[in-house]
Amino acid sequence: MDQSPLRQLPSVNEVLDTEPGRRMQESYRRPFVLRAVRAALDGSREALLAERPAPTSPDELASRATATLDDLAAAGPRRAINATGVILHTGLGRAPLPAAWLQTAYCDVEVDRESGER
Repeated sequence: MDQSPLRQLPSVNEVLDTEPGRRMQESYRRPFVLRAVRAALDGSREALLAERPAPTSPDELASRATATLDDLAAAGPRRAINATGVILHTGLGRAPLPAAWLQTAYCDVEVDRESGER
């Protein structure tokens, strides 16, 4: 296949030099940022080789990488208030965690915050 569509893709440094790229570097550690940018570039490369539309501007790729990192950061345990009356609640981490660990007593281990279901 003709490799010319791949020439549209920017380098990793070009993506990092954009405004969204600089904000991403301020918010996340460099190894994670680099991995997310490379994944965004890989996704665009695969789409272009399959002759599908793909983001090719550095700003779009930086925004896509930032969205990936934001999703990953939101996936971990988050603070929760145990208002169930059950002290050892299995969906809220079974028992309060040390305050120094999460700065709160409970976290949402097995509860889907969207639906409230276990």
